[in-house]
Amino acid sequence: MLVSLLFCLAPGVASAQGKSRAVVIVPADASMLAADDQWMGEAVAQVLSRGLAEHPGFVEVERARLDPSAWDEAAVRALATQADVVLFGRISQKGTDVVVEPRLLDVKRGQSASLTPIAFDEGAFATGIAALPVVYARALRDPLPSGNEGRMEPPGRRQPSGVRVIAALTSSPGSSTRRPASARPVAA
Repeated sequence: MLVSLLFCLAPGVASAQGKSRAVVIVPADASMLAADDQWMGEAVAQVLSRGLAEHPGFVEVERARLDPSAWDEAAVRALATQADVVLFGRISQKGTDVVVEPRLLDVKRGQSASLTPIAFDEGAFATGIAALPVVYARALRDPLPSGNEGRMEPPGRRQPSGVRVIAALTSSPGSSTRRPASARPVAA
């Protein structure tokens, strides 16, 4: 399990609260998926890490600096790294759709929030999760500088390279590639 820690880049680039916030990114819980699909949890973390790194207010800290013994509980991870927010979630399958349920934990306020789940066809996983950095940035109320949403890879723009590599390494021989569909909110 890999964890990423993000800090605001410079004091001049402030969040909506007017101060820098540290964010821990935890791979999404994919335990409800088949064993050969559990790579999707790490793919979500990599896409979030890459997308938020493109936000001018964040820079990623080397993963080697983090203590893996503190990875069991989201709050423990955040407190151990002195983070303000933990980004995590769960991935499940409903029929042929993959459902990503993004969540965040505001450590300073002690509040957990579930964001709107998104669902997409299994073949559109890479383009579907590309929307997550923008979803989380908005939920954190961090302003997106003009033109930056496109840099954070919205769905359909391009497939994140980390996801292509993970998918290529874990895909089974003979699996079919379907045409990507747009991500859509899940009906309650």
